[in-house]
Amino acid sequence: MFDKRVPGTDHHLHDQMEVVQGDICDAETLDSALSGVDAVVHMATYGMSGQSNLPANEDIVERVNVGGTQELVDACLRNNVGSLRKDEPSMQLAIG
Repeated sequence: MFDKRVPGTDHHLHDQMEVVQGDICDAETLDSALSGVDAVVHMATYGMSGQSNLPANEDIVERVNVGGTQELVDACLRNNVGSLRKDEPSMQLAIG
């Protein structure tokens, strides 16, 4: 799992899941995290609901949702990741 924040102890992670702390907009950190990875499920979003969606946060919303996604796609290509899937957390709640 790659996340800007390290999950607390209340999260139940699979025994074989590695947690890597980093920013989706940081190419170097993404490259390090994706070395030897076969598949990626991309769920990172910012500002898709609530107060974080206010116009005052427009720059960070674009930086994470557009720029971060592009950085991730580029890093997957650089690291020969075989599969990249984009899932929206809000869809997981709606159908999951």
